[in-house]
Parts: sequence; structure tokens; C-alpha cells
Amino acid sequence: MQLGIRITNNTPTVVRFSFFVTIIPQLVKANNQVCLQRYFSRTITKRPLLSDFPLILPGENITFFPYTLFFWCKRNQFTLKIDAGDGGYCIFKALKVGVYQIRLTYNNKEAIAEIYDR
Repeated sequence: MQLGIRITNNTPTVVRFSFFVTIIPQLVKANNQVCLQRYFSRTITKRPLLSDFPLILPGENITFFPYTLFFWCKRNQFTLKIDAGDGGYCIFKALKVGVYQIRLTYNNKEAIAEIYDR
């Protein structure tokens, strides 16, 4: 499954966005109810790279594609994994067949980030 996220800079200034643990997904059912079975898991720790902080000019946009995996678990249940950018994942388990929306919140708590690119 490919999940593309497009962000447009609607400000008059150049903006550097952070894609390093700043996008928080929520899964919303067709009745507008938020799925509460969200977990976070980390298999490795990744250091921030320059590519995690793209520079976007006024009026321009950028699209990025976090690694996303949608798979069948057992019986009629599915799991959705969305990469968090730091080596971890946001995981939604025990999903049943139905219609869902993905709601994304951008939450950047850091004004400055140390980048480990060469």
C-alpha cells in the first residue's frame, strides 16, 4: 500500500518542514469514530538526515511517501503499519473490513534539529 502525503507552503516565507517523528496518524471509521487500537513500536533507532527536513518555497508543495504496510493477520482482521521516521512505526491492529480515513496531525516540538548527514 502506498500512502502519499502532500504539504503546501501557504505562507509568504520559505519553510523547512520536519518529517522526523512529526506526523501522527489516526484511523477514523466511517461513522467518524476514532480507532483506539493504535500502538507504537520501534525496531531500530534512526538518526535524522537532511532529507527528513525538506525546504519548501512559498506556494510550492512537497509529497512524501512514508513506508506503509497493510497486511492480513488472522480470520477477518488486518493490521496497518505507518513509518514514523525514526525507525519506529505507528501500528493499527485488529482492523475489520470496512471504510476508514487516515487523519494526520503535524506536531513539530523541536525548533532546531541536529542532522547527521555527511
